[in-house]
Amino acid sequence: MAKLTVFPPFQEACTYTLPLKVTSIGRAKDSDLPIDDSRTSRRHCMISFADDQFFLEDTLSTHGTYLNQERVQARHALKDGDLISIGGTELRFTADADEIQIDDQLQTDPGGELSFPVGKLIRDYRPGQSGQGKNVRSFLHPTQDQAIFSLRDFGVELLAHTHLQPVLDLTLDFASRAVPARRGVLMLRNADSNQLQPEAIRAFGGGVRKSPIPISRSIVNAVFESKASLLTRDAQLDERFGSSESVLEDDVHSAICTPLWSEKRVVGLIYLDRGMNQEPFTKEDLCLLSSLANMAALKIENARLFEEALEKRALEEQLSLASEIQKGLLPRGYPEASGCDLAAFQIPCFQVGGDYYDFFPLEGGRFGLAIGDVSGKGLGPSLLMATLRAFFCSQLRLGRSLPELFNDLSSFISESSNYGTFITFFYGEMDPATGSLRFANAGHNAPIIIGRGAKHLPATGLPLGIFPERGYEEGETRLEAGEVLVLYTDGVTERRNREDDEFGESRLRDVVEGARGLGAQEILDTLQTSIKDFGDQTMLQDDMTLVILRRGLGG
Repeated sequence: MAKLTVFPPFQEACTYTLPLKVTSIGRAKDSDLPIDDSRTSRRHCMISFADDQFFLEDTLSTHGTYLNQERVQARHALKDGDLISIGGTELRFTADADEIQIDDQLQTDPGGELSFPVGKLIRDYRPGQSGQGKNVRSFLHPTQDQAIFSLRDFGVELLAHTHLQPVLDLTLDFASRAVPARRGVLMLRNADSNQLQPEAIRAFGGGVRKSPIPISRSIVNAVFESKASLLTRDAQLDERFGSSESVLEDDVHSAICTPLWSEKRVVGLIYLDRGMNQEPFTKEDLCLLSSLANMAALKIENARLFEEALEKRALEEQLSLASEIQKGLLPRGYPEASGCDLAAFQIPCFQVGGDYYDFFPLEGGRFGLAIGDVSGKGLGPSLLMATLRAFFCSQLRLGRSLPELFNDLSSFISESSNYGTFITFFYGEMDPATGSLRFANAGHNAPIIIGRGAKHLPATGLPLGIFPERGYEEGETRLEAGEVLVLYTDGVTERRNREDDEFGESRLRDVVEGARGLGAQEILDTLQTSIKDFGDQTMLQDDMTLVILRRGLGG
């Protein structure tokens, strides 16, 4: 489709795709294309579409609308390359083709009529030496001075842009001016799929092209794989080229294609073609386009790195904020519970994690304690866990039975997350006076009560969100004086060392058993030291959360 490249004063250029309808332009925020420029009227101008053509019209602006430096007095048809000025802002109109068509019938010989490795082509380039003979010179083909000036001007214009899309638009527009063509396509290699994708398409000379531009797949593959610029002077005489009906119908006479080569890898290519009423491309055109492409390739790589850096910085800022918010959701202290000692810690694998723990003061001196783990790691699980926490806290205040509460939690997670996402979750209510512990366990790692032996609190249902209709049961146990309850996520027991051994549940039990006479915080500190020493300096593979509850000897 057609586009406007907007050049605001003292700001980075941006690109706006024109819809096939009326587009209002002005300082008003509700304009289709708002312009942040004090010298622009609120309703400055509009661009409309009719009869396969875009038209520019001033809408009674204060300072006027200018098209190619002439004030617009009436409705005016736009053509490719037109420059619109409103206030201190300039807008360049480009009439793009809708798409390209990679044509398998265009089986051009990969060698083409003229094909050179880019490095040799530029090294041997001598502007002014036409392949058509010393006395033959078309105004289409660059002289030595024109080539030098083109490369200089292109380099200067490239310096003005740091973002990728303006660089791509400038490259294709400048290439068409330096090496006049009927149509052009700029394609980039997708970093993930390694496939070439069109990023800028032009049908030079005005109008809006609705049919795809056919491009030979063999040209694309040859240029991309061999790092060689390729020129076909007369496609109609090449029987491999001429066998394609689309080429005959599309009136392709001469084609030129060069890689965007940064001396490290091919990042894309530029394709230009001419029709039967235009002179064929020459080696000089090929050399000049190759030089432009090499200058552009480095800038494209830099623009990509710049945008990736911006995205990374923005993501890091968002993650840092999310991390602070998540830390704020964790308990700031422990409930006052006579005869019970509590301690907890959490280490996310990344800046944010999907682990969760919490404490809740209840009536009669009782308190609740919860621990959970969302499947997966990172920002998504952390958001889901924050959602679970909010829903859980709101439902807990209603005083419902644990099976009812867990049934609703499971239904909520099933409705609020993608298929296959689940949460393991344990919640218990402790009475410090009696040591009684009522609990429900939705598939979480079985908490361990460690005293003279070890006792596990088994699952009373499946993880939340898997089969919400299955239902949950309530379990009950008792902590004797001096016993320790350990709640943990699988990031603790699955912590690996350099030999790829796991910390494991047995090692967890042994450490707690050896420190059972200490307070909850000392037990937790001992565990943290053991886990750290075991893992050495290896990276965390998962979030780690530990909650220690020790019932005192006087309990």
